[in-house]
Amino acid sequence: MTESKHPLDRDVDAFVERVYGEIQALPEAPAPFGHVQLTPDEALQTWLDNRANPEYWAPMLAERDMQEVIDYDRSMRKLMEERDARTQK
Repeated sequence: MTESKHPLDRDVDAFVERVYGEIQALPEAPAPFGHVQLTPDEALQTWLDNRANPEYWAPMLAERDMQEVIDYDRSMRKLMEERDARTQK
């Protein structure tokens, strides 16, 4: 016994295929939605401006593994040291 299809199944399938094709044709964003790639200097400045602010760290700790946050903090400290070494020359 074959299963009969609903009369609108063909139309729905065509619509889904068309929408899927349009989605596939969209250009890929350079960064995830809501994220902007910062230069190292911009990232360092953001870190310097916020490093003592618990509201800066709370979402990061909620979204990421603790080790990732520690690594981020260490990388920013290293950037600061490198910047300071450049400016002292």
